[in-house]
Amino acid sequence: MDRIRSGLDSRKIRQTFTQNVRIPVYCCLILVCSLIALPEDYKIDKRNILNQWFVKLGWFWTTALMLPLMFANIRIDDRLSVSKAVFRFILSTILWYFSTNFFQLIDDLIAFDISGHTFILVYSNLLIASELRLSDEQKSGDSMQHVRLTSLLLTALWDFMLIQTALYYHTVLQKTIAAFWAIGSWYLLHVLFYEDALEENQKEKRLRGRGDLLTTEH
Repeated sequence: MDRIRSGLDSRKIRQTFTQNVRIPVYCCLILVCSLIALPEDYKIDKRNILNQWFVKLGWFWTTALMLPLMFANIRIDDRLSVSKAVFRFILSTILWYFSTNFFQLIDDLIAFDISGHTFILVYSNLLIASELRLSDEQKSGDSMQHVRLTSLLLTALWDFMLIQTALYYHTVLQKTIAAFWAIGSWYLLHVLFYEDALEENQKEKRLRGRGDLLTTEH
């Protein structure tokens, strides 16, 4: 609980959000695109392959890339590091499962359809961005470059589908609630896991730098 309270410090929130350009960009994108009236001819059919095989299976594709990144970011000989990665994945999955089912419940009760597409697209991209940031701090082999590249391609696809959703589907309020719900869910994970992991990686990087400097001097 102390970590959650410290994470809610306004200074930390500002620093975290300014470091992640995606958050303000997504908020502006949803608001601006919702106000643009484009002809229906440009609208992508919900039954298209991108929607049916990617967005509707969004969490599968996201986790398929998150897990290799998580594996690269942990030290196998460090039980605490492994445990944190496992809990990070479990909690992120619980938040996804609870949120999507909660949105469906709200729709069933009061016929207010919070945009599940907006949620999964924003949530997935923020999580992938966090894992990529951790991965950048680690010394990984060349094989991880393929995972990173695929992750970037997936985030580009999610961004494209988010623009489509923002332009043509749901109301501004439904999309805004979903986006802020996704940001809040991601930030909870950031406070509980990513802040400490980034600090540990930066400490290790400084120690390696000092070690390399001493080796050079000798």
